[in-house]
Amino acid sequence: RLRKQDVTQRFDDAISSGGENISLPGWLNNLRALVKAIPPLLFRLRLSGRVPLIGRQYRWFLRQPHLTPEVPGGFLGFAERLTDAPDGWRAENAVQLSRLLTNAFLEDLRRAWRSPWRFGGSRRMTYPVMLLENITADNGGHQVLRLINHVRTEVGLFDPLLVISTSRRVPPGDQPVGDLTTYDDVPGERYSTWRRELPDRRRARDETAWYLYIPPSKRVDSKKTEHELDKLGSYQVSRPPWWGRRIVPIGAVLILLAGLASGYVTWSGDHCGDGWQWPAAGSALTTVDNQCIGVTDGHYTFDPALADVTQRILAQNEQADEVYAGTPTRTYVTIVDLQALTPPPGGTDGLAAEREGLEGVAVAQAQALSDPSVPLFRLLIGNGGTGMAYGTTVAAQLRTLPTGNAPLVGVVGLDHSTQATDNTVLALAIDGLPTVAASLSEDQLANSNPLYYQVSPQNQREAAVAAVFAKTLVAAGRIDNSVEVVHPDDPNDTYAQNLAQDVLTKFSQAGFRTSSVTFAPSATPPNQVKPGILYPLQSGKNACTFHGLVYYAGDGVPDFNAFLDGAKKCASPPALLADDDVTRYVADTAAREQNQSMPFWYTSFATAPTSTPQGPASDFYGGPVGLYALFPQDRGKHEDPSLDGHAALSFDAAQTLLAAVSHLRIGDEPLPVTPGDVWRELSAIRSSAPNSRNPNPNNDDILGVTGLIDFASNAGNLHYPANKQISILLVQQGEVKSTAFFCGAPDDRRQSPHCPIDQD
Repeated sequence: RLRKQDVTQRFDDAISSGGENISLPGWLNNLRALVKAIPPLLFRLRLSGRVPLIGRQYRWFLRQPHLTPEVPGGFLGFAERLTDAPDGWRAENAVQLSRLLTNAFLEDLRRAWRSPWRFGGSRRMTYPVMLLENITADNGGHQVLRLINHVRTEVGLFDPLLVISTSRRVPPGDQPVGDLTTYDDVPGERYSTWRRELPDRRRARDETAWYLYIPPSKRVDSKKTEHELDKLGSYQVSRPPWWGRRIVPIGAVLILLAGLASGYVTWSGDHCGDGWQWPAAGSALTTVDNQCIGVTDGHYTFDPALADVTQRILAQNEQADEVYAGTPTRTYVTIVDLQALTPPPGGTDGLAAEREGLEGVAVAQAQALSDPSVPLFRLLIGNGGTGMAYGTTVAAQLRTLPTGNAPLVGVVGLDHSTQATDNTVLALAIDGLPTVAASLSEDQLANSNPLYYQVSPQNQREAAVAAVFAKTLVAAGRIDNSVEVVHPDDPNDTYAQNLAQDVLTKFSQAGFRTSSVTFAPSATPPNQVKPGILYPLQSGKNACTFHGLVYYAGDGVPDFNAFLDGAKKCASPPALLADDDVTRYVADTAAREQNQSMPFWYTSFATAPTSTPQGPASDFYGGPVGLYALFPQDRGKHEDPSLDGHAALSFDAAQTLLAAVSHLRIGDEPLPVTPGDVWRELSAIRSSAPNSRNPNPNNDDILGVTGLIDFASNAGNLHYPANKQISILLVQQGEVKSTAFFCGAPDDRRQSPHCPIDQD
């Protein structure tokens, strides 16, 4: 009977009304059976009175002081004791049973009064009043007053009941009315005196503690009183004030819910959730200009194209924590791979280069996990937004980034040489974080920032190699002695502006006639294009009549593929050499294979002069924890290391930073691993020639996948590798065919003749 009248029965009825005869699949049928078991289980929990927030009426009976509910045990046993036998309750102590019923009645009033607002009516504004007329010792009236007085004094809980009784004798002693002269004849003063004495009388367990006696006044004219009452008409409850009306709690709840929802959406947006999704763990993310900016340990994926490599990094981070927990004496640091991981509007490359960059650092982390001699590191993925526009925001987040047992020692990666990237590098340096860039080659970065290093050659070396290669084309009769440098009309593209100027300078020094053509980047709105400036498509068409070398210095996507679309319409396509940034275009197989008719050369910092990897490249690409083992989808039917150039550069950048960390752990007393100490050790990655003062020089240069990394020169320390290798490859019919030109270290037997030497 309790079960049928319990609130859980409503849920049971609702579930049963869903239809027992409907055929469901096996797992749904099991789920239905599980859901049907919930209401009986919930009722049992409510009945026990042991679970907070549910079953409080059952819990009240188990805690009341009048009868002993623990005999025979639990609410159900107590209830059966009182109701099971026909005269079960009659076997109880009558006084205690009466007190239980009185306390239950007052408890109902307490709970009804406890909430100031009711959704079913107006706010409780007055005490409920009980009027008992003509009470005597025989009709039960005196007994009711004594029970209420005892329960209030014994329990000590407030209840909102006001009892007004009339009688010729006053309980409990049934004294005649005229014999009581305890108070004076002023009711107001009687009430004040009673309130003042009530606490003491309750503590004394006074049988009349709650009684306020008001004797009839002899001055009252009953007829006049009746006349005054008749004028009042029917008794009405006045409307409550505005703050006590039903709309107030309803409105307050709605406003609270709206505020919570709005606050959560804002909070979740600050962590790059979708408003209803819990923010990613292990992340410091914020939404800026509809982009998710910040760093994550792999719990968050900035773009679907990065999903699998992000999950790989997350798993390796968790593995690194486990390895460090087992060997706490091992060097353990944090490295951030910061790139532009938001695809540009209308971009077609699908973040192919950025994905490869993350893969390269993931390979470095996997090798560290398998080699105890290499410092263990935790890898965080950073997104500086489209074009690194919010790289400084990420730099600010790194200041207070909690790293636990793995201190943050530096940043690798970085791409898109723009003014925003320059600002990011400066912001990282101000915070004392050394940076090892993977693919950046702009001259001024390495020349002006002491905390910045790069594993790619500078633009001036790239331009010098291009000029020597162009001379071989002149000697072969492929082009005349002229060069046209095509670059974007964008002052914020500091890479393209710097490279274009270096190319013009180096080609002029090599005896070429030079000219410059600027184009409007594809994303430039028509109303912002300067007069006489064309888009890349038209600039490509105009290059058809040029008989020298067309040098493209600009972004790989989307501008280069637009330039190719124009140039491939030429009856006789021009000789075209592109910069290293078009490796983004080359790495995108789908985009590259759309161009079948326009051959071109492009510059790469990461490919070997042979299609068969050797030395460190062999382990990087084909090792048990190499690129193709971790990311087998990157190895197509025809192995082509040129497609993985950014992966190799990022791997070398991470290895360079780890080499500096390793230097701090050499010797009997290893130095502390801090960003400042790591920066100092980066300058020690160098070689030196023997001399009279130093007959046994210390050669601490690094043979990386992309060539020798040596920050040494006769004039002092460099912040870019001396004589770093550069390859020029041919793309024909949409495929990378061969290496046309290669320059490396002076003693590299594989390099082409007449390669420039930028450092002895």
